[in-house]
Amino acid sequence: MRWLPRRRGKGQQNTPHRRIAERAAQVRRRPLRPLRWVALLAVLVGALVFLFGYSRAFVVHDVVVEGTEGELATAVVDSAAIPTGRPLARVDTGDVREQILADPRVADVEVKRSWPDAITLVVSPREPVLAVRSGSSGDYQAADRAGVLFDPVGGPAEDLPKLRVPEAGAPEEQVAGVAGLLEALPEDLRSRVSDLRLRSSGTVQFTIGTMKVTWGDVSQSELKTRVLTALLEQKSIDPDNEVQPVTVDLSAPETPVLTGMPIAPPED
Repeated sequence: MRWLPRRRGKGQQNTPHRRIAERAAQVRRRPLRPLRWVALLAVLVGALVFLFGYSRAFVVHDVVVEGTEGELATAVVDSAAIPTGRPLARVDTGDVREQILADPRVADVEVKRSWPDAITLVVSPREPVLAVRSGSSGDYQAADRAGVLFDPVGGPAEDLPKLRVPEAGAPEEQVAGVAGLLEALPEDLRSRVSDLRLRSSGTVQFTIGTMKVTWGDVSQSELKTRVLTALLEQKSIDPDNEVQPVTVDLSAPETPVLTGMPIAPPED
C-alpha cells in the first residue's frame, strides 16, 4: 500500500499571497497592544487623581503644630487657614508656609502632609537675645540673633540685655551685630554690661561698672573682645573706680585709646 500525500484544498494552499496577507494582518494588530497599556495607565492615573485629590478618603482632619505651643501655636494654625475636609493632596504647602512666615515671631516653618488625615507644621520660633528700645515711649521689643524685632517685651525686660537705638530705628544687620558683640564677650563681662546704645552712625557704646566703652562699629568683635579683656587684666585699670572712671575707645582695636587713667606717682 502506498501513502499518497494529502492534497490541500484550494483555501489551504500556502501561497505567497496568503503569507503576505497574514503578515499584514499581524502588523495591523500589533499597535493595539501598546494602546491597551496606554489606556489602562490613563485609567489608573485618573483613579489615583480622584482618590487623592477629590475623594473623601484622604482629607484634612487635624492640623498639628510642633516646635511651639500656647498663643503662638494658635496663631500659626490661624495663619495657615487650612480648612478641615480639604484633600491633603490639594493643600498648597508653599502658600501655607508664606502665610505663617508673615508672623515676625516665626523664623522658619516646614509644612508636611501627614497621611492619611493631617497637616504637620514644624515651627522654628525666633529666640530673643536682646530687648530693643527706640523712641521715647520706653517700650521694648525682643530681637533675635538676626536682628529682627518680633515681639513686645513686657515689664522692664530684666531678663534680656537692653539696647537703646535711635528713634528712627536701626537696620537689622546692626542690631544683629550688637547681638554678636554680646555673645563674643565673656560671661563675667556680659553680665555687667549696661547702658548699651547703638548710635545712628552705627557705633556702639556701653558701660561696664564705671568704665565707658566705645566699641566702634560692630565689626572685629572677637579682636575687640580680646583687647578689652587684656586691658581689664591690668591692675591700673579698675572698672569699679568711681573717683576716676576710665574710658576705652576700641574703634581701632590695634591702637586702643584710654582716657582717665590714674597718673602713676613719680619714682624716687
